[in-house]
Amino acid sequence: MKYYKTVADLVERAQRGEDVEFLLGQLGIALDRIPVKDPYPALKRTFDSQTRAICKRHKVSPYVIASLYALFRDERDERIQSARVINDLHRDEAQSVTMRRFAGWQSSTPSKKPKREVISFISEPVKELPKKERLVIADQTRKMITNMDVIVANEAGAIGYYWHSLYRVPGYRYRESHKHLDMDGVFVILRDSWAYQQGLIKKGNQIFSDQIERPGELPNCKCSPKYVYSMTDIPKDCLTIKGLERSEEHTSELQSHLNLV
Repeated sequence: MKYYKTVADLVERAQRGEDVEFLLGQLGIALDRIPVKDPYPALKRTFDSQTRAICKRHKVSPYVIASLYALFRDERDERIQSARVINDLHRDEAQSVTMRRFAGWQSSTPSKKPKREVISFISEPVKELPKKERLVIADQTRKMITNMDVIVANEAGAIGYYWHSLYRVPGYRYRESHKHLDMDGVFVILRDSWAYQQGLIKKGNQIFSDQIERPGELPNCKCSPKYVYSMTDIPKDCLTIKGLERSEEHTSELQSHLNLV
């Protein structure tokens, strides 16, 4: 990569005693020329696929999804902008650290470290940039999907959702400090849902959505929600007497329909 050759050249010139201010200026120019990965293509691809998949995931009419397209697009654009801002901040930080490392190394007493180690030490912050950019894009992609789900759930009248964590998946590498391990399978109630507002459900042994962050909301969280729209799909301890009666009526009607078929 041209950047690393430039760093090697500047280190060699510094060892020959050339002016440090001039060399720092040359290093700054080289850093400014390093391209930042544009998050638009990756987020656009996911957005296009999700506008199709989200219909099946929530089992709602395509017309509902079509009516929400403008909100989806705004969410996509916000995530793209967020990714760009964060990646720019990472780049600025990498540039600053690189400049400090070069100046600190040049001003120190003659180092006994091999030239290869010096170059690696100075170049390390920039070397880490592609990984950070990928993580940022992946994180913003998950946030986009999560918020698109929220938009559909609010419009389609979801009652709540079951929290799904990947930590039980064989081979999945999760952080030991992951605070959502105990959330897997937990039912989370939407306090503003029609069922709660009508007194059909209660908290029971579950929690409200405003008492915890959403799945996928925290940085690099890969948890996801499975939204529920029917009274028959929620835990029994969440049903009030009124809600239990409504659920039994729905089950009876469904059974009658199946018998007719």
